[in-house]
Amino acid sequence: MLQRGDIVVERLTNRRAIVIQVDGEAITCRFPDGRLEDRFDFEVEPAHGILESLLAVVMSLFAIRPPERPRHPSASASGRCWCARSAPRRRTFAAPGTAGQSHR
Repeated sequence: MLQRGDIVVERLTNRRAIVIQVDGEAITCRFPDGRLEDRFDFEVEPAHGILESLLAVVMSLFAIRPPERPRHPSASASGRCWCARSAPRRRTFAAPGTAGQSHR
């Protein structure tokens, strides 16, 4: 059961808040930007302590990682980004002997 002064995390947005008042299932929370908002107790969960957070990070280092996401279908085999230009820009050169002349 939550009590006044507990730090909670909003489940939907993962924002932290402090419990100001508890009325049955309704909880009044103050968010860091100063807003007071009512939440139901199922919308928030107690914030983890520092030791629990540290333990979760260490355990995640040893967890099996999910397979790599597939690349965009137009990505080249070289691994370049699909949005990169595939062909260099054309350069125009002046004919020999006409360098520095203006065209009219």
